[in-house]
This record gives sequence, structure tokens and C-alpha cells, in this order.
Amino acid sequence: MVLRVAWRIRNGWPKPVGDYTSVEKRVSKLVHWRLIIGTVPMPISGFMMSTMGGHGVHFFGGELIARTPDPANPQEVVALNATLAEAGHALHGWGGYLIIGVVVLHSVGALKHHLIERDGTLRRMLGAEVRVVP
Repeated sequence: MVLRVAWRIRNGWPKPVGDYTSVEKRVSKLVHWRLIIGTVPMPISGFMMSTMGGHGVHFFGGELIARTPDPANPQEVVALNATLAEAGHALHGWGGYLIIGVVVLHSVGALKHHLIERDGTLRRMLGAEVRVVP
């Protein structure tokens, strides 16, 4: 995700394939930045929620960070820092809803370009060569 953000910052955004209003261009930039930047806090907040909540972290079947079982009840865990676990949980939850909303908006925009504008934006998103309007 970090490499993707760096790549996008370095290479910029693709040129529009149509002639759009300034509002459309601003909304497009906002949605694209939210999609790119939105991927950064999700794994961080999930990691924070899990580790600080005492649940540990597993990666491809291996245990990166061990869970902290409750000595009185080994089926339960003891939070390392309940406040940070709750903050991670809230950020992860709200961040997920934000990303879902932005993905829906992005999908609606792609369909608008394909079905209404008929400008080739969706075809370009799918890898086709499309002529860009100067």
C-alpha cells in the first residue's frame, strides 16, 4: 500500500479522456485520493486493534504477536491497552465504512462515464488503449 501511494504521488493521475467541469475534476481527485490514502490506516488500525486488545497477530499461519490469555479464563484474552484497542476498533470500523462509500461512488462514476458519457474511461480502467482529449 505504501509503494502504491508513493507510485501515485510520483507519477500523478491519468489524464481525463473527456472534457469535464472543474467540479467533476475535483470530485474525481478527492475520490481517487480517498481510495489510495484510505488503504493506509486500515491495516494499521486492524493491527493496533488486535495486538492492543490481546488477540495477537497471525500471518500466513505463523504467530507474529502472541495473544495474551487471561490466567483465570484461558479462553479469554487480557488487553494490553484497552484504550488503544478501542481506538483501533473505531478507526477500523469507520474507515471501512468510508472506503465502502468511496468504492461505491467510484463505481457509480465509472458506470456514469461508460453508460452516459460514453467516453472510454471504464475501458481505460480495464486496460484498453483510449485516446485522451487534449
